[in-house]
Amino acid sequence: MTIFVLLATIWLEMIELRRREEEGSNTSQQVWLNIIMTKLSLVVGVVYKSPEVNGKIFCDEFEETCSEFLLKVDFFICLGDLNINILDTASHKTRYYLNMLECVGLVQIINEATRSDTALLDHILVSDINRIRESGIGGTLFADHETIFCEIEHDKTEPYNFYKTTFKEWHGKGYST
Repeated sequence: MTIFVLLATIWLEMIELRRREEEGSNTSQQVWLNIIMTKLSLVVGVVYKSPEVNGKIFCDEFEETCSEFLLKVDFFICLGDLNINILDTASHKTRYYLNMLECVGLVQIINEATRSDTALLDHILVSDINRIRESGIGGTLFADHETIFCEIEHDKTEPYNFYKTTFKEWHGKGYST
């Protein structure tokens, strides 16, 4: 088995990058990678949402993005600083966010505080928890947040084929293996 290690900071030189910038949408910064292999297609996203952004507007736009990708790939993973403290279950913003994740079928796999001892602001969202070998936090490297990571199980005998595309091309095609 080959293990892919994904960190909050990802080296993206070999794989197509797509930054989602829609008209009138400035609730978050997003980078998405479409990785197509013989037996598996997956999308990997990195997202940052500023603390000042309205949580409901972000959730509604993010739900649309996630739903679009989930229909086209075998596995979905998204990680980043979403500035929604999921340890604060009394918060309306947190409950709305967690409900949205449940509705689209995503699971948040980080369970420890990522900023101070009381806030879990950095999330890894996956569509299939069974593909995750290990996940957690790994110390503060660049900021006042812990680094988040996960390892994905993958069959190493599968050949690697990377395809470049633009968002317009991606949007019009249902990439499948």
